[in-house]
This record gives sequence, C-alpha cells and structure tokens, in this order.
Amino acid sequence: MKILLTGVNGQLGQQIANTCPKQVNLIKSSREILDLSSYKSCYEFVMEHKPDWIINSGAYTAVDKAENEKDLAYKVNSEAPKAFAEALNQTGGKLLQLSTDFVFGGEKSTFYKTLDNPSPINYYGFSKMCGEINALSHKGNVVLRTSWVYSNVGKNFLKTILTLNNKMVDSGKSLTIIADQVGCPTSTSSLAFVCWEIINKCSKLENYPSILHWRNSGITSWYDFAMNITELAFDQKLIQKKANILPISTEEYQTDAARPRFSVLDLKSTIDFLEIDNLYWKAELKKEIELINKSIFTG
Repeated sequence: MKILLTGVNGQLGQQIANTCPKQVNLIKSSREILDLSSYKSCYEFVMEHKPDWIINSGAYTAVDKAENEKDLAYKVNSEAPKAFAEALNQTGGKLLQLSTDFVFGGEKSTFYKTLDNPSPINYYGFSKMCGEINALSHKGNVVLRTSWVYSNVGKNFLKTILTLNNKMVDSGKSLTIIADQVGCPTSTSSLAFVCWEIINKCSKLENYPSILHWRNSGITSWYDFAMNITELAFDQKLIQKKANILPISTEEYQTDAARPRFSVLDLKSTIDFLEIDNLYWKAELKKEIELINKSIFTG
C-alpha cells in the first residue's frame, strides 16, 4: 500500500511516520516538498504519485494569525483537501483528512457527536470546516476530528508550559492560564495509532463512517492541563521548581480569535467502529513527559 503523508515535520506527522507499518510505502512530504497553499501543486503531486491513501496532517494551525491571514489559512486548510479529493477521485485513492474540535462553536454542554452541525466561531475553524466539506465531496474519504493535540516534540501546549514554568520560576512571577475553556488533550502517539487503525480497517471495507472523532478519555480545562503538566514534570524531576499557576477567565485573556468554551468530542461511534480502547489523558500525558525526560537523558 502506498500512502502520502503531508506535514511530516509536524508533531503529528513525525509520530505517524515513526509508527508506519512495515508493509506501507510511505511518501513523506513537508512544506519544502509540497506547497499546501497551491491547489495546482497538490493536485499534480497526487496525480504523479497516485497513493492509495493520503493522510493530510499538514495544516495552517496558527489560530490567532488566521484572523489576519485568511487567504493563506483557507488555501492550506480548505483548498488543499479539495485538490487531494479531486485528484484521488481520478486515481482511485482515498483521503484521511485531519480536522479539529474548533469546527464547533462551544455552545453545547454535552459532547459533540460526529453528525452535529459545525458552527465555528473563528476563521481557523471556518477554514477547517470548509476543508471537511471539500474532503467529503467524494465518496470514500474520511474526516478525523481531534482536539488539543500535543507531543514530546514540536510546538505545543506541553512544551510551552514547561518553558514558561522555568521562566516564571526565575522571574518570581505567576503563570496565568484560562480555566473556563473545556475540552480534552490528545497525545500524538494515540492519534497516530488511530490514523493507522482507520486506514487498515477502511481499506478492507466498502462502507464505513465518513466522520470520526478521536481524543483521549476524560475532560479538563487548560488550567487543569497546565497544573498536571507541572505536577508530573516535577515528580519526574524534569523541572526543579513549580511556578505558581493562577486560573483566569477567557475575558481576562484577550486573543484575536475566539475559542469555544466547550469542545469535547463524542467518541462512541469511533470506538464502536474501530473496536479499540481509549486511554485517560493524564496517563498519556505522563508517557509524553517520560519521553521528554528520556530524550534529555540520552542527549
């Protein structure tokens, strides 16, 4: 099986590439190889390589910048999936399009189901919603929504909190984190595993769900997430001191893009389809911190 992976240098792309099954011929593409902002380049790249599947983990993810870089965000998050879907419709391949909980507006107080209508409240979410629509314009493609993705590599909330913790300790200042936005973290290790499970199962079936959700189990806030990061990092001696972390409201931390207050994804249909277990987000966080520790120790 030949699979094209976009965004190979991103935190998720690295994990997907590292866990690639031996029988898969993986075509790795980064922004240096494939310009996701160019519909023509995306279409022609697929026509040249004719993959059985594309895992589109590449994306424009700068949520606040997207409010001022709408054209670029739309091209990468919406036009690239359109090019992939239209080219694959010609070659007979399928697309696994990674999407986000930010396609929802946060107005619910119960978990968002796969068939709930998207209602994004920022342009990033809008561009990803359009990418979903374009990906699903041809039968056989799959959208996988996820939330609060982090890893032991790359730029993400976990790495940022560890860096800020040390800065706040050195300066004697407190770290303030939003406490009234609720969702669930997702480790790239668990997400990459699910990507491969989806491709493996869907490749054997004629009919399968077109939209799936994945995150780790449980729910939390950004504040609780940050608190757990510093607690686990301190326990594992990754940090020597814990900064004082204070909860603040969304109104106290102004950003260019609005964020949903509640964006927990419902997992039942995905778990039923894939027949797999899910792991609690704190257990996954512990694993990722252990990997950071290991990488420092081994140099």
